[in-house]
Amino acid sequence: MPFTYSFHVDPSGFVLLRAIGAVNLVMWANAMRQIIADRAFRDTMPVLLDVTEASGAPQPDETVIIARTWRLLAPHSRGAIIAPEGLKLGAARQVEQQSEERVRAFADFPAAVEWLSGSTRHTASINVS
Repeated sequence: MPFTYSFHVDPSGFVLLRAIGAVNLVMWANAMRQIIADRAFRDTMPVLLDVTEASGAPQPDETVIIARTWRLLAPHSRGAIIAPEGLKLGAARQVEQQSEERVRAFADFPAAVEWLSGSTRHTASINVS
């Protein structure tokens, strides 16, 4: 299965959506629709998309579609994308720029969860030595 999801109802409360292997825009949109249709989903529940195990990255025109679709499907919830360095993180940042401050890109899990839990600051996601 290219996407799996699980609900985390700890104090931070979010949905973790993992992309595994070859995925595309249609598969992602279908996975988001499944999440929203799930009885455990609440209208304001944040969605954390983890693309670290996905192969490839969306094209620039697809990032615009992802941002718009995310706003349409989950208009009242925050979103975060965890992506490793490189093309995936670049694509995630493009989604962030198009999302009207609803989705943020991160390279690490803890920073993404912190932001989803209500932190208004956008913690730098790249380690600088």
